[in-house]
Amino acid sequence: MTFQVGDKVIYPNHGLGIVERIEEKTILGTTCGFFHLRIVSNDTTVLVPVANVDGVGLRKAITDEEVERLFSLLGDGKIDTIRTGKVVSRTIPTRCVPVRSMTWPTFSRA
Repeated sequence: MTFQVGDKVIYPNHGLGIVERIEEKTILGTTCGFFHLRIVSNDTTVLVPVANVDGVGLRKAITDEEVERLFSLLGDGKIDTIRTGKVVSRTIPTRCVPVRSMTWPTFSRA
């Protein structure tokens, strides 16, 4: 996966980060590319090797529109009765419907 300067990304265990710059560094005679991420929650800098993006789970953050859609799917109060053995699509809405179906009864008992 490739990122550009200014992209908002999610870095597991750190949260939301912004790609500040992309540069090559030579360490112990080996040159490789790095993404410089500024972690929003604590304003720290994390360097992620370009070759290790998939290994650390770095991914693009969802858009504001996707966040609104996610909240509307999770918060409508309806429980889906259809249960499937596996999620076919890796989109956010197909992931959140089973979560909503499993968690909503817990919230409604309070």
